[in-house]
Amino acid sequence: MKNHKKRYFIRAALVALFYFQTIPAFVFGQVPGIDEMNAATGMVKDDFHSLVPLVMTIGAIAGLVGGIRVYSNWNSGKHHITPDVIGWFGACIFIQLVAAVMSGLFGV
Repeated sequence: MKNHKKRYFIRAALVALFYFQTIPAFVFGQVPGIDEMNAATGMVKDDFHSLVPLVMTIGAIAGLVGGIRVYSNWNSGKHHITPDVIGWFGACIFIQLVAAVMSGLFGV
C-alpha cells in the first residue's frame, strides 16, 4: 500500500513541477517561436517588394505569348478559339489577383 501511495505522490509532484515551470513562460510573454516568426515575417516583407515586379513581368510575358497564340489561331482559320481566349484572359486575371492577394496577405 505504501508503494502505491509513493507512486501517486511522485506523479503528483512531477505534474506540479511541470505546471509551475510553464507558468513563467506565459506570465512573462516569452512564448517560444514568436521572435522567430516576427523575423521571418520581416524577411518575407523585404523580399516581397522585389518579387512584385518579377511577377508582373512574368504576367506580361504570359499575356503577350497568349495573345500571340490566340491571334495565330484566329488567323489560321480555327473557328473555335473561345477556349483559348478564355484561358488567356483567365490567366491574366489570375496573375493580377495573386499579386493583390499576396500584398494584402503580407500587409505590404
